[in-house]
Amino acid sequence: MAFFQVYVLALPYDEVQSRMHWNLVIVSVLSSLMILAVAISMVLTLKLARKEMCLTAALVKQKEKTQQLERKSKNQSVAFETASHDIRASLAAISGSVEMSINENHQGSELATDLRIVQSSTKYLQGLLNSILDTSKIEAGKMELEEKPFDLVKVVEGVVDLFYPVGIKKEVDVILDVQDDLLTKYSQVKGDERRLKQILSNLLSNAIKFTSEGHVSVGVRARAMSQNVQSSITASDHDRFERWRSCLFCRSNDKCGGDVEAVDEVVGDSNCMEFVFEVNDTGKGIAKEKQASIFENYVQVKETEHEFEGTGLGLAIVQSLVRLMGGEISIVDKEPGEKGTSFRFHVVFKVIRSDQHVISDEEKVNMSSGSNTGSNTPFCSPKRRDYNSSTVVLFISSDERRKVSQKFIRARGVKVVVAKTVGELSETLKEFRQSASKVCSPGSYINLSFGYLTRPGRSPNKEVPLSALDGTDASQARMSNPTTQTGFILLVVDTTRANFRELCKVVAEFRKESKDACFRVVWLGFRCMQAHGLDEKQLPPSDVIIPMPLHGSRLYSLIDLLPEFRSKFPCTPPRGNPHTPERQVEVEEITRISPNKSPLRGKKVLLVEDNSMQQMIAKRIFLKNGVIFDMCTNGKEALTFVSKGLTDQKDLGASHILPYDYILMDCQMPVMDGCEATWQIRQMEKEYGVHIPIIGLSAHGEGEELNKFVKGIDSHVSKPLNEHKLLKVIEDLHSRN
Repeated sequence: MAFFQVYVLALPYDEVQSRMHWNLVIVSVLSSLMILAVAISMVLTLKLARKEMCLTAALVKQKEKTQQLERKSKNQSVAFETASHDIRASLAAISGSVEMSINENHQGSELATDLRIVQSSTKYLQGLLNSILDTSKIEAGKMELEEKPFDLVKVVEGVVDLFYPVGIKKEVDVILDVQDDLLTKYSQVKGDERRLKQILSNLLSNAIKFTSEGHVSVGVRARAMSQNVQSSITASDHDRFERWRSCLFCRSNDKCGGDVEAVDEVVGDSNCMEFVFEVNDTGKGIAKEKQASIFENYVQVKETEHEFEGTGLGLAIVQSLVRLMGGEISIVDKEPGEKGTSFRFHVVFKVIRSDQHVISDEEKVNMSSGSNTGSNTPFCSPKRRDYNSSTVVLFISSDERRKVSQKFIRARGVKVVVAKTVGELSETLKEFRQSASKVCSPGSYINLSFGYLTRPGRSPNKEVPLSALDGTDASQARMSNPTTQTGFILLVVDTTRANFRELCKVVAEFRKESKDACFRVVWLGFRCMQAHGLDEKQLPPSDVIIPMPLHGSRLYSLIDLLPEFRSKFPCTPPRGNPHTPERQVEVEEITRISPNKSPLRGKKVLLVEDNSMQQMIAKRIFLKNGVIFDMCTNGKEALTFVSKGLTDQKDLGASHILPYDYILMDCQMPVMDGCEATWQIRQMEKEYGVHIPIIGLSAHGEGEELNKFVKGIDSHVSKPLNEHKLLKVIEDLHSRN
């Protein structure tokens, strides 16, 4: 009998139903959540897709706008360049026309006065435009330097002389203080002359503008490149140089690499030297809290809104140019109690040595330590000796100029006596007059009217020139008869001093007592003498007139008047008649290129110029100088003229006769510019074996448009075109050929 086990699970009905219900609820909730999640994800996906589409559309639109802005910027640059050229050309034409009108009118007329106002305003607009353009070029990294040889001392002295009359109008003296070595060993350098002038002109202009009394001085000295300068531009310390280079030199890696090589070349060149300039004034000064911001664009230190005119771009441009020359500029703290501001900057130039001498390490050590002995002594200046023969009496109004002149003369071993007032001068001359009989022998005197030493028993034909006293015979003469060179007095009189009549009376009394035997008078400033009613013809022939300001090369001219120094300055150019005033020299230069003797007379010239006002100015210059000329308005027409002229000459069998003696070519013209026209003319000349001198014309000046075709032109003239500049270029070309 079989048994079966049966297992029975008995559950309450309500509990089973409840469990199934909860399971269904859970499934429903989960399903709803899944559906909601899917829905949310779909919504988000749609939104993201829509947003992405909007962003893509915006990106496309922004890209189009960017491209449009780039095209606008490019077109704006082209338009700005064209506009700046047109503005410069128009200003040059106005300036040229005004200058010619001034020359043709009476100088004292009301019309001439009005024309000078127009000329001054035109120059101000040109300077303002140049500042804006320079700022744009610096910000774009397109500012480049032109490395050319030039005379550093001559350039600095020229800039100071240019601002001297500007300062004198405000009763502010402008003084140059140059280290002796610069006048001899290190004056000839290679660098950007135009940018150095711009730096100095800006600093001097600001110094004079903010100085109401006192003086503005410019100091220059040379020294070996300091370790700070070398470390700032070598590869071992890139930080500061990279900052300069990134904002000034380059916009591409290739360009930057070239700059590093150029800097390494500068650092490795033993003839590269550091030149330190210091512009010091006695003005109101700059507050400490404002000194950090004065080198920023559009910043100008002033107390009131319209106190001084200007854009505030000058010092920012100066800082960029100084850094571009491998240097730095800063404000130097003055001693407590001293007024004014002192800007100091240094730049690096390569010194050009005529004997190809490399500056020795010993020289660099001496220069770095400030020593002025040994090899550092200028060859133009005799070594320091205790001369007892000559004394220089300085009667100069400006305290700072008197100090600079006194230091310069004493450095050459000459005694210097300073008189600050007319009374002091009178007492000093009385002392010299009392000792004159003991110093000057009755049988020997110096006839300074003719520059000869005359002795009894000699006829005028047997007079000995003073230059003969420089050799061995001079030494023997001084040993055998020391009175011949003892007691000579050089009296330097500043004609700008007050009490001029009393001053003349003191000099006349001394002259009368001494009988013009052992002294000579140097009058500073010809115009002031005329203003006081003293004519040059009223002066004795031995007197000398030296134009103001007295500094630099004029100080060497002053020293050259002393008997023991005469003809000992091989670097000093011939000065001709020493008492010839500066205005007469200018008249002689103008007479030398007068229309009757003009180098353009009878020449045939082709003028290629699209500006009608410039054409009119050139036409007037040509007619005045007897020039045969043709005119055209673009390079294509110029090619036609030249081609026809060469063909005609060849048909006549005169293949080596030029159709034009000179071509004046504007660089920027419609249809075909001067660059392309010059290149095609040079190619055309090769077929005929000739060379026509081409003179480039540009309103941009040097360093810009002229660089594009400088290889093809023989010379260039910057606008405004005037007669003096053109004739000077023609003379240079004539002497070169």
